Amino acid sequence: MRNVWIFARKEFLLNVRSSRFVVGLLLCLVIVLFTMIVSVSDYQIQKEVCEAEARQAGRKAVIAEDAAAREAMLDDREARMQAIDNEIAQLDAQQQAAEEEFYAATQSYTEAEAMGMDEETLGQLDARMNEIGARLMALYDRREALQNPEAYEARRKAELSRQETESLIERELRCPECGYKAGTVFSDCRGHMTIRCRKCKTTSVLNLAYFRRKKGNRRSYRLCRKPKRTTE
Repeated sequence: MRNVWIFARKEFLLNVRSSRFVVGLLLCLVIVLFTMIVSVSDYQIQKEVCEAEARQAGRKAVIAEDAAAREAMLDDREARMQAIDNEIAQLDAQQQAAEEEFYAATQSYTEAEAMGMDEETLGQLDARMNEIGARLMALYDRREALQNPEAYEARRKAELSRQETESLIERELRCPECGYKAGTVFSDCRGHMTIRCRKCKTTSVLNLAYFRRKKGNRRSYRLCRKPKRTTE
């Protein structure tokens, strides 16, 4: 048994120390290194291909979502337009019926007035005409709001602004150069304002705080108004 071990050890050392083993080991190392380099390069290529496919799939998904959203918006817009058209048709029918009713009420009031009816009957007929007229105005406003909502909203805001100024105090703004009336402001205005005089064509920036009414004096003092010249 010992001789077998010695013989095996001798053969192993001879094979390890031989040039064939060294050359084979170096070739194996070179092949392993080359295989690793090729594998890494192939992995990088496959990774780039996968990322490109993922980006392309993402772009296709986004395009599909945008197309679906646009189609849904178009469908919704068509549905809303159809609903608006149907409501306008209903308003036209109601408006025609109200106009016929108003015409009949007007004829009844004229006939009652010609027949010399009492004031109570005429008052009832007049109230009926006013009620139909108010209904017609509501139908006109609703139709205008459906056909041109932006203009209707602007006019509605303008009317609300006018109503809000009924309880405010209106003050004049005069040109600081010639004293000509350049505009008006209300008591809730604050800050600075640019005005252009229509007489002397001067553009001025005025601080509205200088136009406050002094306590104990009902007369308004205006900024930079030239005093009147007096001749001796």
